[in-house]
Amino acid sequence: MRGRAGVVIATPIRRRRPIWPRGRLYAVREKWAWLSALGAGDEVVPAADGGSVWVKRYARLRPARSCTLRQVRLDGRVMRAPRAFRCALTIYPGGALGLGVSPTRVIDPVTGRTVLRTRSPILAVAGREVVLEERAQDRAGEEFGLLDSATGAERRIGWPSTGGALEYSSLAVSPPLVAVGFASPIGRQVWDVWVLNTETATLTELPDMPAFVAVKRANMTWTRDGRLVLLAESAGKDVVAVWQPGQKRLKVKTVRLPGRRNAGSDAFAILGS
Repeated sequence: MRGRAGVVIATPIRRRRPIWPRGRLYAVREKWAWLSALGAGDEVVPAADGGSVWVKRYARLRPARSCTLRQVRLDGRVMRAPRAFRCALTIYPGGALGLGVSPTRVIDPVTGRTVLRTRSPILAVAGREVVLEERAQDRAGEEFGLLDSATGAERRIGWPSTGGALEYSSLAVSPPLVAVGFASPIGRQVWDVWVLNTETATLTELPDMPAFVAVKRANMTWTRDGRLVLLAESAGKDVVAVWQPGQKRLKVKTVRLPGRRNAGSDAFAILGS
């Protein structure tokens, strides 16, 4: 929840049975750093109202996989009771359209109705604009597709000139902007971050990029006031960089984050900005 809360999934290190980890969800809220229990779940995505989340939970794995979806407020109160839905390996924010439940499908999480199907994989949804990963039409490789979900019209943008592969886990959306990271994990690891403007159909490389960082410990998120915050590890130190559209340099600071080496995820949340 951008600027308002971070949701943590805590899973037991040791489990009695080797099944999918049953996590417990907790919301860390901005005001007074309150911790609220949100119940059990395996994956969570912010809801469109900004004050609640959608929680996916595996009801069972065998003989057939079964999932439930429920809506929970950040204070722990259930807004919509669990209901069965077609299991998705992962869920992701569907912008103004709803909830992404597969690489090519977005649903209305209230009714379960499919609101968008695509032939190409969805990378992100910025408002009602959908960013697709397309095969290039006139050359080998990929390019971005910008799909207007209302009209079906699509624009194409060439893949940036970078030696890295797209990092699907580090996409960050702040409509109309989508930050995308490209990583080269071989040898001296490199991270290259670009910002895609879905209104103007333009790509901009961040200043001071590419950067030498440990790519598996790199991620980014937007603040409520439109700044992009990057967290990475470089030369064995944790580094935070901040960029605002129009800036010609990154603002970089070395920080100490105890326990980050043992964290199960490189994701983070910015509270209060």
